[in-house]
Amino acid sequence: MLNSAIVLHCQRYKEALNNHLKPYFKTISLRAINPRQVLQYIRQRRKARVAPYTLLKELNVLSAIFNFAIEKKIVTNNPVLAVRRKKPKARVVHPHYTPTEDELARIFENLFKGARRFFLAFANTGCGCPRLATRMSPTPTSLRVF
Repeated sequence: MLNSAIVLHCQRYKEALNNHLKPYFKTISLRAINPRQVLQYIRQRRKARVAPYTLLKELNVLSAIFNFAIEKKIVTNNPVLAVRRKKPKARVVHPHYTPTEDELARIFENLFKGARRFFLAFANTGCGCPRLATRMSPTPTSLRVF
């Protein structure tokens, strides 16, 4: 599972590089890229209505390229670091709701008997379906809740 996550991460970085960064900066040498050009890139991508996390990922790729170039003494600075990158706001806000003891008892009474042990485990540990889904891949159909 970890290997597939790494492969997916690398694939997304490669797509950002090949599909967006290279076409935009194609005629400019790495040494010639400055903070103003990075800002122009950001404005152009925002006009294209790119998702904030996508833009942040693309800037991270560009910054990583400059960090590598600094290590190899190709360039002396990273212009991406001079540009203020806004961290996108959280996409989903999960309310902090805890059911009352009475609500838990009513839910438990109406559950299928085979699911009661799972319910007790989830209720006592705070482990919900999204957390379980990340830990179990592939999920056996007998354990699917929905």
